[in-house]
Amino acid sequence: MLKRISSISGKASRPQTRQLIVPLDSIIFRTSKNSDSARFNFKVGNEGNESISLSNWSINGNGFELLTKPKSIPPGQSVNIKLAHTATTQGISKTGQLNFSTNADQQQNVSLPIQVNEPTRTTIKNENAKNQFTVYPNPANGEVYVEFPKVADYELTFTSLSGQLVKQLTVKDSDQRIINFKPNGNDVLLLNIKEGNRNYKKRIFIAR
Repeated sequence: MLKRISSISGKASRPQTRQLIVPLDSIIFRTSKNSDSARFNFKVGNEGNESISLSNWSINGNGFELLTKPKSIPPGQSVNIKLAHTATTQGISKTGQLNFSTNADQQQNVSLPIQVNEPTRTTIKNENAKNQFTVYPNPANGEVYVEFPKVADYELTFTSLSGQLVKQLTVKDSDQRIINFKPNGNDVLLLNIKEGNRNYKKRIFIAR
């Protein structure tokens, strides 16, 4: 967990501390379908030993709505911030800014960039073949859709960038497949699609 908010960071040297922490500098939420209203949660925590007060909540950006405005974070605990976003045009990423004030050490005014990625299709191309595979949404959360150029048998392997196997499956006599994930956090996976002796690769961003 990164102990940084925008460009403001630091720990107090006093015995009594109020240290605000958030999971990411830029908060990226899961995808929302066209014209859907999606709700999102993220946490802010207090790593100090004194309560942190929260106030002056505001949110900027088309389609964003702030649903909760917590007033404080007890020491050693975290609180949920709930936001909503209504999608408009498919394939366009929406960005906004979440602002609030605290009495945390050296973190009085906080501004967090936020982003919602709506479904966009990406195509896997191989220079030596006419076959094209479509993978969407990317970034993804929970479900990845893979469309194959023809009905055939395929082997799909998802690995981490360090080479660790995450998921492996075989698709029989089909031209599409939905793969379910339960992400524990933000991650980048490498998808390898094997058809016979041909291999196609694509990086996929899985966002919590």
